[in-house]
Amino acid sequence: MNGDSIACQNLSLEYKALASRPLSSKDPTINERQYRIAKEIMDIANYLSKSASLIESCEHKQSAWKPGKVNLIKYTNLNLVSQLTKQSRYSYGSVRYTKSFKEWNKLEKTQRVVVQFADGTREDSRFCDDVNEEWGDEKTSSYRRIGFRKVIEPKDIVSVTFGDQTVVLNPNVKMEQRTKLRSKAANCTVALPQNVAKLITVKEKKNVKNADFKKKESYAMFMAKKNGVKMPFFTIHKIKGEYSPEQVEKKNDTMTYIDSRDGDTYTIEYGEIMDEKQAKEFKDILNTYISNVLPYFEIIR
Repeated sequence: MNGDSIACQNLSLEYKALASRPLSSKDPTINERQYRIAKEIMDIANYLSKSASLIESCEHKQSAWKPGKVNLIKYTNLNLVSQLTKQSRYSYGSVRYTKSFKEWNKLEKTQRVVVQFADGTREDSRFCDDVNEEWGDEKTSSYRRIGFRKVIEPKDIVSVTFGDQTVVLNPNVKMEQRTKLRSKAANCTVALPQNVAKLITVKEKKNVKNADFKKKESYAMFMAKKNGVKMPFFTIHKIKGEYSPEQVEKKNDTMTYIDSRDGDTYTIEYGEIMDEKQAKEFKDILNTYISNVLPYFEIIR
């Protein structure tokens, strides 16, 4: 076992011992409160035990790779202090690799961490607020780390990818097949589940003036139709000029910044439900798939 795994396992045993202490009060109200606290502590202990197993399984996967390959380690880690004081949990996906500073600098803008979950959602370091990285040097491993937005169990993680290197954690999970919808005008693709993609028509416009930016743009509107009801799910804009996220928000606060590349800025503008018919047909799709569409967005190179 490595140090991280041993630390998790030892903490798990300590928390189990703490949770197993007998209730001592004669007051039923106090006993009930102590029982709830003990249950929460036991949840932490079980989660730590799973984390230890996950670290070990990934270490074994890493050790089997050929020399010269980028070394990936995926592990989950708990912020125990936050969990005990705020009743909230944090997990982290980490990718560590050894590269020279020159190589890291070359890859920094193009390589990203992508964590694939069993429910079809993803975390992508391009769109995470919680991204930490260490540059390292010729002798020190570098890493990029992203924070998940929800509580993650090891069984819920299908794979972790850095660039073209992927560690598969749960190979038996069957993912939904996705269809790539392409826009030449907006120079991008978006992958959506087949049952969602078949509802969508991509409507494009090239070289039109954007009133907010006062620049030329091309855009693609992903328009859905179901049971006779239409709704724009989202629109991808490719605007002339390179803008920061803050500048995009200032010019149009309904747009979300995606990327700036080769003299263009890419943004997304989500559609809004306007009536009961749209709510009936599209609310579940919007909440399940469209809210997590950005990790499936790619600029065509």
